[in-house]
Amino acid sequence: MQRARAILVAGLVALVLTVSGVAVASASHLSYGTGDPHDTGPGYTVTFSETGLPGGTNWSVRVAGVWGGWIWHRGETNSSVGSAITFSLPNGTYRYFADSPPGFATSDGRGSFNVTGGSPPAIGISYTTLTTYSVTFHESGLAPGTDWTVTVHGPSRRSMRSETSETPTITFQLTNGSYRYQIGREAGYAATPARGDVVVAGSAPNATNVTFTPLAYYEATFSESGLPTGTNWSVAIVGFAWGVGFVAQRATTTGTTIAFNLTNGSYLYFIGPVPGWQVTGSEPFGAISVDGASPPAVSVTFGPVATHPH
Repeated sequence: MQRARAILVAGLVALVLTVSGVAVASASHLSYGTGDPHDTGPGYTVTFSETGLPGGTNWSVRVAGVWGGWIWHRGETNSSVGSAITFSLPNGTYRYFADSPPGFATSDGRGSFNVTGGSPPAIGISYTTLTTYSVTFHESGLAPGTDWTVTVHGPSRRSMRSETSETPTITFQLTNGSYRYQIGREAGYAATPARGDVVVAGSAPNATNVTFTPLAYYEATFSESGLPTGTNWSVAIVGFAWGVGFVAQRATTTGTTIAFNLTNGSYLYFIGPVPGWQVTGSEPFGAISVDGASPPAVSVTFGPVATHPH
């Protein structure tokens, strides 16, 4: 049954490629790599051996079975902090892809090999050290000993790095390339610049100076009328504030006024339910915006919930 399924799949692939005008090899050239549900053959040890990395450096290799140059299955990735990585693979044709840890490069990190009834010779992966340059960020405005963070994103996912320090200086050792940086949020402060780009091209670029300034807060006021003296009522507010991010606050009082201290941003507010009473003349929710000044006060009028005689 498995053989019939394999022939059917091969035939369908051959048909598609023929229609596209591509020459198709015979179905006998089809080989399954590890992870394919049709394969039931024994596994043979395939070894990758690296040179050039310092001891304890994590590296990884991905293998995928192929047919006619097309990746046939999703593959398998193994990692190690030692000098060797092994796979157990059945007969087939495979391609391999070795990653490059930060600060290192390889010119023989990809290729192909065959497994035919035994373990093939070990495959060597040689790494060379890339030249790095100091990329420095210097902050001012934070209290001494305050943690702050810088994250840099390079051309690949693995090149993302983040550093946190209690000192005014954070330094990365980076290779040539273009990087995007982002300054982490600090409660109560805004960073200028908060993000940007830095280019490393054969030398250390000028230090990036980051200035933290205390955020300005403005009072957003809600005033109620209509409730009996001493009745609890509440307001919840959510939104996104510049330099702060997501904000969620709630306040309850038996007085007539509720006030929030908010930074510049856009917010939604919700008047909490009061048993036996309802907000009249307006909806019990709305939006306010803070932009360099206190927004107009929001007036909330309550009235008794109407009762209907039976």
